[in-house]
Amino acid sequence: QVRCRDSPVSSVPSMVPEGQ
Repeated sequence: QVRCRDSPVSSVPSMVPEGQ
């Protein structure tokens, strides 16, 4: 599932795959 979370490569929330 893909949810809106804080990306490890950005300071803003982005759509990243849950579990990574």
